[in-house]
Amino acid sequence: MELFGDMDTSTLSYQQGNYIERLLNNSAIPEQREREIYRALHSESFSYEEAIECIDYLQQNQRDDIAGGFTYQAKDILRKLNKLKWLKY
Repeated sequence: MELFGDMDTSTLSYQQGNYIERLLNNSAIPEQREREIYRALHSESFSYEEAIECIDYLQQNQRDDIAGGFTYQAKDILRKLNKLKWLKY
């Protein structure tokens, strides 16, 4: 069974592009790297596979609003505690 069916995997999908932009908004990466990703994203030079790698990189480099003293809600604390709980096991 083919995972993507008839989907074109040579270029990133619309959903991937949107997700990358959302992740960039909360990323804890150097500003220059953020600009490089943003430029590449909008120059349509991202492949589907590169988008997957970029999403993984950005997910691993998200700002921690709680530790950073940024505005957060109770659900953010619960999400962080759940993540820490899973890391212990």
